[in-house]
Amino acid sequence: MYEVYRRNQRRRMQTVSYTTYSHLQMTSEWEFQPFGPLGYCLDTLQQPDCEVTRGPFREVTVVTYLLSGTLSVEVASASDVQLGPRDYSVTTPRDGDSIVYRTGTEEAHFVEIGLTTLSDDAASSNRVGHVSRTRRSPDLGCLVSGQGHGDVPGISLDSAVYRGYMRAGENLIFETLLSRRLFLLVLRGTVRLEQDRLLPRDAAFIRRVSSVPIAAVQTTELLLVDMA
Repeated sequence: MYEVYRRNQRRRMQTVSYTTYSHLQMTSEWEFQPFGPLGYCLDTLQQPDCEVTRGPFREVTVVTYLLSGTLSVEVASASDVQLGPRDYSVTTPRDGDSIVYRTGTEEAHFVEIGLTTLSDDAASSNRVGHVSRTRRSPDLGCLVSGQGHGDVPGISLDSAVYRGYMRAGENLIFETLLSRRLFLLVLRGTVRLEQDRLLPRDAAFIRRVSSVPIAAVQTTELLLVDMA
């Protein structure tokens, strides 16, 4: 079953504490509804020289993927990390911790995915990863995984986050178990998912499907979360 979630169906976040420097506009921020272990997905456009505090958190692992700009990801119980375009961080805050995002001199566009942590004993950490820049296309690379996907940051839950890239006219087929759930978010470009066309910042919830064909109408970048 495919359930498409359009950009204009999201609700505005009201639970974030903002601190802005200089005379800057407020951040533009939207949230997707929860879906299984996916507690939330935030799509944020943050102004230059701006600070946003998110939290406090409990039993969550946060994957932050930066599309453009620069971003500092800070959490009290772990080391700070610095992100550039197409970098990502995997943050496991201690219960009660918050995450502080600080932008540089440019506007930053990033996506934040919150996944429910299975273990109360998950160690606090803040790690940075880089998208593998290969010349092959289409490309679907694993960013983080709790399923033993080689040399990528591990997480303490049966989920994996992928970043996909396709040129116009190319196709990807994602194979999974019928019992699993998928969340697909289009970052840029346009894809066709069965009879639905997904535009930038549209998403789809997918369940009870073992083979997912994704067709690129335009050059496309997307995130795909595979969950138990």
